[in-house]
Amino acid sequence: EAPWLKLLFLHLVAWSPGCFPLCRQTAAVSAMRGAVLVGLRRGSRSFCMQRQKAWMTAMEQAAVRRAATQRALKEPAEANGTTPGSPTGSPPGSPPGFGTTPSSPAGESEHSKTAAKPAMVARINKERLKALLNAQITEKALQEPTPFTLRQILKSSQDPDSLFTLIHRELPVRFALRIKWVENINGWEQNKYLKNIHRVYTQSFRDLGMSQFVKTDYRKVLGTIKRRHSFVVTNLVAGVRQAKEEGFSEEMANQFLDRFFTCRIGTEMLSSQYLALARPGQNDGIIARECIPMDVIASAAEDAVHICKRAKGGAPPVDIINVGPEHLPFIPQYLHYIMFEILKNSLRAVYDQTQRQGRKTEWGKDDPAPVTVTISGDENSLAIRLSDRGGGIPEQHMDRLFSYLFTTADAVDPDSNEADESPMAGFGCGLPLSRAYAKYLGGNLYLESCYGHGTDVYLYLNRTGTASEKVPKGFNLRHETSISPWDDV
Repeated sequence: EAPWLKLLFLHLVAWSPGCFPLCRQTAAVSAMRGAVLVGLRRGSRSFCMQRQKAWMTAMEQAAVRRAATQRALKEPAEANGTTPGSPTGSPPGSPPGFGTTPSSPAGESEHSKTAAKPAMVARINKERLKALLNAQITEKALQEPTPFTLRQILKSSQDPDSLFTLIHRELPVRFALRIKWVENINGWEQNKYLKNIHRVYTQSFRDLGMSQFVKTDYRKVLGTIKRRHSFVVTNLVAGVRQAKEEGFSEEMANQFLDRFFTCRIGTEMLSSQYLALARPGQNDGIIARECIPMDVIASAAEDAVHICKRAKGGAPPVDIINVGPEHLPFIPQYLHYIMFEILKNSLRAVYDQTQRQGRKTEWGKDDPAPVTVTISGDENSLAIRLSDRGGGIPEQHMDRLFSYLFTTADAVDPDSNEADESPMAGFGCGLPLSRAYAKYLGGNLYLESCYGHGTDVYLYLNRTGTASEKVPKGFNLRHETSISPWDDV
């Protein structure tokens, strides 16, 4: 709506001490800065847009010069078998082109020394390198993620190069968005959990940029990133809880977490799909063209019963009735997660309710199942209803059921080992995260409760595979103080 605001931001970035260290004294950049200042003074939208094009041209020219410099640094180093731009014995992992000139072996003539040296050496201190990385993160965060459907991913999976191109374009943009969202929370640098999340995503963003488009290395990078991000959910919820104690409202916290986790689901699916297809014998990756709901729900029920027996000493039976479609294109592990979370809650509620009423906690084959799952649907959608007789949910809790900061079980500290010892306890994000998985590809999750009797949960999924994922648009300077998840969609 106001290009001159974005132009002002880019102007400030261009004058930061760490931006474009190789070319910030060139005539092109100097002229561009002058044009930006003139555009800001005039305040004309069309004039600013013209100057913005001049800005982009100057940036492209600077990129060409940087690429030429990188090649000049790389070629002599490859010939000598050393790291480009780094002396012999430099620390491992040094970024190429960011070191000192390789030392010449003894006995070389002055002519050979001169010929072996690159035309230009880039020396960037730690502060400037950090500023350059931050500028790259901001540039990616201003871009918009590309929404896709399951069918589009399946089609791209038939061509590894197409899927690789999609992932290489999308992951940096979505990582950069999440970094900026964390930075928008007041006091995040004093919050150990949010600071750790920021560090992890910044490191992953840097690793993606250093992969240099080599597919073998890229698979290794993705595997490392997935392992590095394994604690993100628990740490992020803990960080937002700490921020809530310092003035972050529960409504804002839920909006932030909804946006963050929905975006995370997309990157997890893309990276998992790519890594799965890289294994021999895989044709569809993690996406099943014909996912069978009955099999997935039966597996989730078995896991939930096992967890309940381990935690409570017993578990009520689960009855599954299938009167719906046999299959749909979906991601089995997502459906398993949703059903496992719902069933785990129901089994715990039924067992506790049975104990409160003084009845036996052992169910025979002839006893009616206190937990029932019904599968139905049509050619466009799949409907799953879970009904339990666990006493229902008090009315005062209904409005907070889908809050990431609310749980009816004892909350688990992410810094302790209590989660392993109490598998039925939670972090307060089981239901809202399940709904995020359902809504991610066109479904939804609802809950109705009859207090004193039981609860019904309704899960709806898109069966055609044509529902587009729901993603927020790029980071908007106009809304950088807002955390509303979908105001830019």
